[in-house]
Amino acid sequence: MGRRPRGRAEQSFLSVEGLLADMPGSAHIDLARGAGRDLRFQALMMTGDTRLLTDLSALARTGAPYASAVIEGAAAGEDYPPVARRIAPRQRECLRLLDRLPSDLRPAFARGIGLDCGRLVRRGIPSELDEIETLLRAIPATLLDTTLQGIDWGMADGGQSPGLPLGRLPFVPSPHHDSLQRGYAAGRLHVFGPRQALERLGDLPAEWRETNESLVLGG
Repeated sequence: MGRRPRGRAEQSFLSVEGLLADMPGSAHIDLARGAGRDLRFQALMMTGDTRLLTDLSALARTGAPYASAVIEGAAAGEDYPPVARRIAPRQRECLRLLDRLPSDLRPAFARGIGLDCGRLVRRGIPSELDEIETLLRAIPATLLDTTLQGIDWGMADGGQSPGLPLGRLPFVPSPHHDSLQRGYAAGRLHVFGPRQALERLGDLPAEWRETNESLVLGG
């Protein structure tokens, strides 16, 4: 990643094309999200969130491939996995940034918030689940389903046996379970590929298997 040339404030200093050029396509999303995490860290260390918001907006305007994945990554903090005492402050900071983002960038950032939360759900720590419930109650209603898709992608992106600990999300009403399923299917497809994702349907609740099979087959 290079620095932005002086006098070109409208140009994002992150070249997504350069970052991904020599890497296999299967790694692009993860690399772009990692770049977003680093972008947030660098910007906040130097000049605060105004720089971050400017860079994300400029990147989105370029129409660069995987720009949305960079924005998703920017929703994560620099520490992963986060220490417990940092979770609540980090989520409050994410909500504050979400409120400041232009409307067209907010869905990707909300999905990134969900990704971070989904990985926490897998840890199953009660105090962290309480914080996630608090966060979801504060997410704007128009972004709730997008955030939930991110949560279940994060739950799927948890190793060789991702599982689906739905019991840890009793505060998500059943009308929103479709969003959870879509996120989970997308995460499984990304982590395992179509064949293995289908082979691992056995770890899902019976009522979810048919829907997830359809979603995985549909890509």
